[in-house]
Amino acid sequence: MERPRPSIAALALTAVAFLCAGPADGWGGQDQPQAREEVARLFAAADAAFDRGDLATALENYFEVTTVSLDRAELARASLGLAICYFSLNDRDRATSWIAQTLEYDPDKEPIDRIYPESFVLLFMEVREARSRPAEPRPPELRPETPPPAPPVQEPKTTPPTKPRAGIRLLGGADWKDKWEIEAHISSWSLNPVKALFESYVTDNLAEEIRDQVLDRVRESFPLLVQTGHEESLAFDSDGSNYGFGVRFYPKGRKSGFSLELSFEKTHLKLMVAGPVQQAYTSGGASQVDSNAYIETSPFATNLSFRWELIPPWRVTPYIVCGLGIAVLGGEVGTDWRGTFQYQNQQTVIEDNVVKTFIEAEEESDFNIPNIFVLLHLGLGVKAELIPGLSGIVEAGIWDGIMFRAGIAYRFNF
Repeated sequence: MERPRPSIAALALTAVAFLCAGPADGWGGQDQPQAREEVARLFAAADAAFDRGDLATALENYFEVTTVSLDRAELARASLGLAICYFSLNDRDRATSWIAQTLEYDPDKEPIDRIYPESFVLLFMEVREARSRPAEPRPPELRPETPPPAPPVQEPKTTPPTKPRAGIRLLGGADWKDKWEIEAHISSWSLNPVKALFESYVTDNLAEEIRDQVLDRVRESFPLLVQTGHEESLAFDSDGSNYGFGVRFYPKGRKSGFSLELSFEKTHLKLMVAGPVQQAYTSGGASQVDSNAYIETSPFATNLSFRWELIPPWRVTPYIVCGLGIAVLGGEVGTDWRGTFQYQNQQTVIEDNVVKTFIEAEEESDFNIPNIFVLLHLGLGVKAELIPGLSGIVEAGIWDGIMFRAGIAYRFNF
């Protein structure tokens, strides 16, 4: 028996019903859980490739996300990844275009501070500021060329916001932490270039200290001797070192090179004289000794300085710095001498080694050592970013004397 054929009207009604109902759940392509797993895999592969410097693989995987995902947060994250890849390849135009695409997906997006250089963060901020101004036609050459533009975005269903990976922190342009830096340094310095300011004072006082000690020694045998004249030829020398730790504050953050620093310094200073000292006494007595004497101090100082980085956006920038410090002095005065004393055709070997504190030297002789010491800091240096956040510094200048300094600094970028 022949089966009845459906009428044309019945076929039409069946087609309309199928089109209105749409495909069944899970029909065609990947289902939603599979798509989410694929996006997570692509992000993991892209981030790992970027971290090891394989930018080609990172570009491929970040762009693949833009073809798979319809989630605006994921698209923004992928666009930002494409931007930093192109920036690392020195393709500023494409980096700028993908930053703009990132802000299309998420106007409130912030750059993620993993290993992004400061110059990239500044470019991101410039693109954001440009978007806030009246729109201007964008030159065709600034549009992304390869890979092609991301597909049209459809409003996704309600999904939880994408959280940054563990260990990644968001960087806000106005974040107060972006304004702080810590620094450690070590210096070598000498007062020899400016010794004319105080050489005579130091040599005169140390020479007098040696003469007094020699006179005291010979009076142990001849108590009535009186000094009638003296002569000395002492050479001056100095050396010093310094190390310290400082906290630096940038009032205007990354965009300004001006900063001020409060540092705590441990400084060592030694002033030395060496040479012969001769004395004449009544009744034809005379002494001659070869001597060494020194003033040594290791004060703890507090220093406030102001610094201007001349080209802040550059990874290597020269700077100038000036500041003042103050220290409380404490230390010792030491003498070491050996020679002969002649009197009435007799010659005697004399020697001594004496160490006094500053207080003892002031009480027993005419030494006038100030209790407070002021440090003047003027310098010209270079700061170079070694890795994101960590910089090296090299500086030459004045720390009361001539100073050469080297150190490292860490900028809080999170």
